[in-house]
Amino acid sequence: NVVVTLVDENDESFDAELLDSIMYDGHVYNFFIPVEEKEKEEPLVIILEYIEEGDDIVLMPVENEVLLDEIWQAYEEEFADEE
Repeated sequence: NVVVTLVDENDESFDAELLDSIMYDGHVYNFFIPVEEKEKEEPLVIILEYIEEGDDIVLMPVENEVLLDEIWQAYEEEFADEE
């Protein structure tokens, strides 16, 4: 399991576990679940775009709500295909 420390909009850091990744429209998106949410029936899922900048990896929030919905739909379709 991959666990990273993320920072929220209030500059509070928290640990999140990588759930999965997908390629959508030429971009890679990672799905994270905050560690404290992991045992909840419906945990919060955070979608971040994975970007490589030279030797660095940057995880950028997806701020476009329509794009977020499209990414989530693509993930659900991919997950359904695997079952």
